[in-house]
Amino acid sequence: MADTYYALPAGFRERLSDEYHRQIQQEDAKFAAVGMVQPNWIQTQQSFRVLAKVELVESTGQRFGDTQQGEAQVGFRSGFLRDFEGAIDFDRNDRDRLYTATTPTSETMQNLVAAFNRKRDDVIIDAASAFTYGGPKPYNTVQSPLPANMEIPVTWGKTTNGVTNTNLTIWKVQEAITRMRELDVDLDREMVTLAIPPRVESAWLQYAMSAPNTPFAMAFMPWYQSTQENRSSKFMGVNLIVSNRLQRVGNIYTCLLFAKSAFYTSPASSDVLVDIIPSRRHMIQIAFYGKFGAMRMYDEKVYLLYADTSVDITY
Repeated sequence: MADTYYALPAGFRERLSDEYHRQIQQEDAKFAAVGMVQPNWIQTQQSFRVLAKVELVESTGQRFGDTQQGEAQVGFRSGFLRDFEGAIDFDRNDRDRLYTATTPTSETMQNLVAAFNRKRDDVIIDAASAFTYGGPKPYNTVQSPLPANMEIPVTWGKTTNGVTNTNLTIWKVQEAITRMRELDVDLDREMVTLAIPPRVESAWLQYAMSAPNTPFAMAFMPWYQSTQENRSSKFMGVNLIVSNRLQRVGNIYTCLLFAKSAFYTSPASSDVLVDIIPSRRHMIQIAFYGKFGAMRMYDEKVYLLYADTSVDITY
């Protein structure tokens, strides 16, 4: 009797989907800690009220009179869910490899999880520098330039803007942190993260190794060593992540310094489907569909630091 494999093993689809969703919960994207998840964000376009900063007026000794008041709502911003999809095809002769896809360590499972996590990172990075956000009802999108205070130029020196390009220096990071504090962002309560590309990490390491007794090296090397030992550590008082998803133009990268509460994100949703395609020699296809959205809610909590990685680090 001929041995045919035109059917999937019983329960294969369910096991694959269950294992995928378990892995998504266990393996975070680089920017997984970014943003305040909004459970009610299930629509393609979701709008949120922007609240004004509350200021109190001293009323010591005052009797009667009117209570100081002001409008809490100052506007709207809206974000959009983005859709992603992809598929992996298996020839019927690769059935043995396919059937291991339901295991946590399988190449197929790891690729699916990593692919969606990369897209989630991209969505958040795009939101950091987005020009478009919703206005009042009916929430039509409008173009708005980034506030000038959000950007640390590529020519920034120590305390002022210069004329020549520089790499990412501690002075750029400190300037962004200073601007946050000047806008009343409480860094003692916020979880702040600095995102840099691998080229900046390499430049920092080279400088720290060449000048190990400098203040920069003493601040950077404990963080670098902690990454080699799979421990968490901070650099200049902020979390530091290395990502190759950051935007770039030539050698100039856009690094990000941001507070967790600066972004609103949707719950990540995804589906994994398995089908046999008879018209293609009964090929088996694993298809993925996912949705995720992120928006920048507070400009004063996000900063874009431009770095020219072709320039050596100097202090």
